[in-house]
Amino acid sequence: MRGVWEKRGIIGRWECELVGRRLFFLCVWCVWWGWGARAEGQLLQYQDLIVGQRALGMGGAFTAIADDPTAGFYNPAGLSQLRQLQLEVSLPIYGLEYRIRHKGLKLVNSEATTDLQHLSLTSIPASVGIATLFGPKDESGRPVWGAGLSILVPWQLREHLEEGLDAGNAGQVMYVLQRQQQVLLAGPTLSRRFGTVSLGISAYYAHQLYHWIVSQGGTEGICQQGVCRQNEAYSLNSTLLSVSGSLQVRLGLLWEISPQWRLGWMASLSSFRLFGLGTFRLQRHRFSVVPNAPTTTETRLIEKENIGAQPPLPWEFRIGSSWRPNERLLFAVDLSFYLPQEFDILDPAQMTAQDVELFAYPNRVRRNFVMNVNVGAEVYLTPTIPWRFGVYTNLTAASRVVLGLSNPTVSIEPDTAGCNLRACVPYLNAIGMTTSVGLKVGRGSVNLGLNVAYGFGYVQRSRVSSAQAYEWASTDQVFVYLYLSGAVEALGFSFLELFKALQKDPTLKKLFDGSSTTRPTTKRAPKPRTD
Repeated sequence: MRGVWEKRGIIGRWECELVGRRLFFLCVWCVWWGWGARAEGQLLQYQDLIVGQRALGMGGAFTAIADDPTAGFYNPAGLSQLRQLQLEVSLPIYGLEYRIRHKGLKLVNSEATTDLQHLSLTSIPASVGIATLFGPKDESGRPVWGAGLSILVPWQLREHLEEGLDAGNAGQVMYVLQRQQQVLLAGPTLSRRFGTVSLGISAYYAHQLYHWIVSQGGTEGICQQGVCRQNEAYSLNSTLLSVSGSLQVRLGLLWEISPQWRLGWMASLSSFRLFGLGTFRLQRHRFSVVPNAPTTTETRLIEKENIGAQPPLPWEFRIGSSWRPNERLLFAVDLSFYLPQEFDILDPAQMTAQDVELFAYPNRVRRNFVMNVNVGAEVYLTPTIPWRFGVYTNLTAASRVVLGLSNPTVSIEPDTAGCNLRACVPYLNAIGMTTSVGLKVGRGSVNLGLNVAYGFGYVQRSRVSSAQAYEWASTDQVFVYLYLSGAVEALGFSFLELFKALQKDPTLKKLFDGSSTTRPTTKRAPKPRTD
C-alpha cells in the first residue's frame, strides 16, 4: 500500500495515512468492546457464532461465496473476488441466553433435586475487517491480487449457574459454577486469481481464554433406616485459568465453474502453539459435626501458577457450493468437517491426578470427528433490499457417555469416553436458524439480523457432596441474539477519483507530475538606501 500511495502523490499518501489511523483505532475499539463484553470460547462446539454480515444471514453457508473481508475465515481464496476495497464492521447487540440443567443439583443421601438455570442478556463481540485489490489487472479490468485484515470472535460460551438445596437432616448445599471461554482470531489474508480459479491463504493469531470457577459448601447427612443426622460440613473452591496464543493457517480454493455456479474448499490446519500460561487453585475444607463426638478436620490447599497451557484449535475442512440462477437469487450449501483431537488444557507434566481430582471439568479433553451443515439463500426484494435466511447445525465433538441417569455410583476411568478422573464434558447438540434484512445506500450497506439456536443433550450433575458421586442430567438451551453490521465499499477508488480530480487542476498538475518540487517565489523591489 505504501508504495502505491507514494506513486500517487502527496494527497494520496495523506489520505492513506488518515484512513490507516482511523482504521487502527476502529479495530482497537471493536476488539476491546467485544473481548470485554464476553470473555469466552468453545471447546467442543464449532458454530456458536457465525461471523460476517452476509454469512450470518445465510446460516454460515459462505465457503463458495467468501467475497467480503471475512473470507480469511471461510475461504481465503474468495478475497480476490472483491469488486472494490471494502471495510466491514459488525457491531455488538445484546442477545438472550437461556440454559437449564434438569435436576442438575442433587444430594447424594436424598432424593431432593433442583434445576440449575442460566438466563442472561449478553453482548455479542464485535468484528472488523478490511480488504482491497491490487496488482496487475485481468481481461475484465480488475486486479488479480486481494489482501485483507480481519479481527473476529467465532467461538464463545458463557455460563453462570448458582443454586441452593436444603433437604433437612439429609444435608444442604450451595453451589456456584461459572464457565467463560473465548477464541479470538486476528490476522491477514492474501489471495490470487488465475482465470476462473482463485487460491488464498490466511494466517490468524488465535488468542484463547478458558476460565472455570467452582464454589460449593454445605452439610452432609447420614441416613440409616429412615433416620438422618448431620455428619459433616465442607466447603470447596477451585479455579482454573488458561490463556494461550497460537498461529493458525487456512488455505482456500475457489473455482468459478460458470457465471452461475461456484465451488469452494478450505482447509484449516491445527494451530501452532506460541505461548500459554495457566493457574490452578483448589481449597477444600471438611470437618465433623456429629454431636458428642470428637471434631475432625481436613484442609487441603493447592496453588500452582505459570503452568504451561496448550489447547490447540482442531483441523477443519469446509466444502461449499453456490448457485446464482439470476441477479436476484443466490443459494449456498456448506459441509464442514472437524478431525478428532486430544489435548490438555494445562500441561499434565506440571499437574497431578490429585490436583484435578475435585475439579468439575477435566483437564484432558477429547474431540471426536464431527460434521456440520450450513444452508442459506439470498433474495433481493428490491435492487437495494436483500433478504437472507439459513439453517445450520452445531453438533458436539464430545463423546457420548452411556450412563444411567439415576446411578450415582458409576465409576468412569480416566480418559475414557471423553472423561478424566470421573469428570466429563457436556454432550450438547444444537440446530440454528438465521435471517437478516439489508439496505444498500450508495456504496455502503447496513444489515439487521436474528440468530436463534436450540440445543439439547446431557451434562454431568454437579458435585453435591464431599464424596465423588456422579450422575447425569438432561439439559436444554436457547440462544437468541440480534446483530447489526455494515460495510463500506470503494473507499480506495473514491480516493483515486479525488486524486485524479485534483490532478486536473493546472496549478497542481506540475506538483503531482513531479516536475516541480519548489514553491514559486515573488521578487521584491530592493529597499531604497537611506545614506
